[in-house]
Amino acid sequence: MWRPQYDDYPLHRDQVSWYRDGKPSVWSEPSTLWPKFRAVTGLLLEACPPPACVLDVGCFTGYFLRQLAVVGYSGMGVDLQADLMRGLHETVRGQGPLDFYFAAAENVGDLFPAGRFDAITCLDVMEHVLDEERVLTGLDRVLRSGGTLVFHVPREDDGPEHLRSYRDADAARHLGARWGGGALHDCQDEHGRPTWLVVGKKA
Repeated sequence: MWRPQYDDYPLHRDQVSWYRDGKPSVWSEPSTLWPKFRAVTGLLLEACPPPACVLDVGCFTGYFLRQLAVVGYSGMGVDLQADLMRGLHETVRGQGPLDFYFAAAENVGDLFPAGRFDAITCLDVMEHVLDEERVLTGLDRVLRSGGTLVFHVPREDDGPEHLRSYRDADAARHLGARWGGGALHDCQDEHGRPTWLVVGKKA
């Protein structure tokens, strides 16, 4: 069974840039975020290798999708930061395998065709969404049969911006219940706090 291996997959930081307001930036060197991204990258490489198409829900600056593009993936990112998404969309339009859209996680099921993606990542998002069930239903719609879905959620409550808790393993496992039961793996966030990786595979 796959386990997160934080040092197996290089992140090519010389080829992948953080973006802020749609422009290349050295803002917030992402080295402290690497354990999570390395773990998810390793999982994707094993479960659905390139040139699979990945949807990253809550993509923020697009850093993770850009990392995946370096190793051969195509993908799309969605996030609620309108100006950032608009800038990223204009930056990458017609220039490569990625694109970005302004949308809430709850609306993903209406934004893309059914079965559009080989894999979906939803990292540090589910604790913030208003309608968990609507998000899960939408993700299921746009994930192809045989596709892989990965959630990353905190195991500690972290302030009022968290609308639900995944401290309990059963609550976290519920995220992947409709995709083979939701395999649970230990992980950590950028501050070294314990988190869950929840992995599902669509029948």
